[in-house]
Amino acid sequence: QDLMELASGDRFNAGTLKEKYEDSKKAEEVLTIMSKWLSNEKHIFTRQHILRLLVPFSKSYPKKAWNKSAERFGKAIMETQWMEKKPGFNLIVTPALIAVYQASKISLTKWKPQLIEAFKSPIPLVRYSAWDFLAKVAALKKTKDLNAFYW
Repeated sequence: QDLMELASGDRFNAGTLKEKYEDSKKAEEVLTIMSKWLSNEKHIFTRQHILRLLVPFSKSYPKKAWNKSAERFGKAIMETQWMEKKPGFNLIVTPALIAVYQASKISLTKWKPQLIEAFKSPIPLVRYSAWDFLAKVAALKKTKDLNAFYW
């Protein structure tokens, strides 16, 4: 909640986030902490805050800030967040994953095991999310317009 209050002025996620934040020497450390929380935290509102922040952070912090956290973010999103059943939650998950992909310039081969598992998932929402992510990444390669995929 403190992080959301700092980012939006509202600790309960109702505030509007900035499009972009100033780069910081602590960006890499903050992203690493956020990736660990996203991997381990069960509290849905904390995860929702983190996912919402990834989009503007992806436009704010350089690739080097994402080096230690990009792989963990991808794994956490694909292995856990895509399975969340809260209505509307999934609308912020894939855009967050695309933001991490775009900001970090990570190779999809780093996430290959998670993507393959998602394609084989018995849960239709997980399979859909994996294909949706790949389709949007393919479109990004063509359009270079990341904003087209954020709702």
